[in-house]
Amino acid sequence: MEMEEKYLKPVTTPLHDFSGSPIRPKGMIELQIHADLGELQRSVMANFLVIDIPSAYNVILGRPSLNNLKAVVSTYHLKMKFPTERGIGEYIGDQLESRRCYVNALKETKKSKDILMLEVDNRSKEEETKRGKPVEELVPISLFNTDTSKKLFLGASL
Repeated sequence: MEMEEKYLKPVTTPLHDFSGSPIRPKGMIELQIHADLGELQRSVMANFLVIDIPSAYNVILGRPSLNNLKAVVSTYHLKMKFPTERGIGEYIGDQLESRRCYVNALKETKKSKDILMLEVDNRSKEEETKRGKPVEELVPISLFNTDTSKKLFLGASL
């Protein structure tokens, strides 16, 4: 995006990649997301963490922005639908092109450094507590005998 680093806000919390290794973000930036299909358009603001690692992705949208867009996403169908004032907007991906881009991106990340931006969930504690509560007691059930820290919670009446 060729933006100067002076626009990044400092971030002290490290991220962890899929292997569990810590990643130090370069900073955070607020950007406008604009879903535009001619007359069918919608815009929202989102905060992104900027990290300097090789990746097949330019940006990863998370639940906060998808929720703000009121978007419904199907990765299986490579589709995203979102409501607008004039109807339902729909992005449709091309599966063959998607695979080709992914393979090429993996090859390129081995050669050069890319910057990946991850969305930040900025919900307040107040918003977190607005979620519904279980109607009954929950019983923890270990998913794996070897790792008891991973649990599934089921209703006690089950």
